Amino acid sequence: MKIKNISVIYIAGNGHSGSTLLDIILGASTDIFSAGELTKITRNSIFEEYCSCGQLIGECEVWSKVMKNWSEKSPITLEEYRRLIQNFERNKATPIVLFYKLNPSRDFKNYCEATHLLFEAIKKVTGKSVIVDSSKYPQRIAMLNKFAKLKVIHLCRNAKGVLNSAKKSSKKDLRMGREADSPVRRTSKTLLDWFYINLITEIFTLGVPSIRLKYTKFIVNVQSIGEIHPKMDISTLNQKFFAEHMLAGNALRLKKDIVVDKNLGLNYDRLTKKQLRVASLFDRIFPFWA
Repeated sequence: MKIKNISVIYIAGNGHSGSTLLDIILGASTDIFSAGELTKITRNSIFEEYCSCGQLIGECEVWSKVMKNWSEKSPITLEEYRRLIQNFERNKATPIVLFYKLNPSRDFKNYCEATHLLFEAIKKVTGKSVIVDSSKYPQRIAMLNKFAKLKVIHLCRNAKGVLNSAKKSSKKDLRMGREADSPVRRTSKTLLDWFYINLITEIFTLGVPSIRLKYTKFIVNVQSIGEIHPKMDISTLNQKFFAEHMLAGNALRLKKDIVVDKNLGLNYDRLTKKQLRVASLFDRIFPFWA
């Protein structure tokens, strides 16, 4: 059996669930590196986007070294890696990824190997023993589990909260940490995605060390996440937070002195009465994800 020499905390689940904030909090511990959404490292504009340190990714003292180290060792090009991510990290790919988990194709092996080398480059450059990846795609679990000592956090936020957050729009602004336009999402698609992503996250975590963490639990009591990983330093959970070198995530990653507001995201003022009623129904039917 191949020795797994890289420890990874992977945050899986729906968007609009607080994954960037959780990533930042985990990364406050000395030996844990908060990488952000590593799946986005292949984005066309990545070198013109900003690291949380304030520098462009292409000029950042950490990511410029990571990219150089990785590109020298990866068996495939960045363009080819982008194609593989697009093939394997999407909802429609779930059946084939489950199949390749046991019977990997050449493409899936290349996808795993290139990602393994990326994590090795991050570990070498940062000197941290644990890497947090908040890419969220459940399908990614099958790949990470091939080479990493993996701990998955299935981050759950109630349907009302996800839908309320999805009703906010924003315009692209790289300097502010918004890498693309984010239009208001349709209610039906948001709720169906909420169900499907939670379901397949449960499937992909079968046989993998994992916990289910509710958004409301860690927002109301940050101390509650102190036992997620043995490398976590409980004393860091009482301070203000910031991300040193987070590659991608929402705009929160560019802020300094982040204080966890216990009421953050607990009101649903963007929802109509009908939307609130329908989302509440989902929460009642699936309380373990709410």
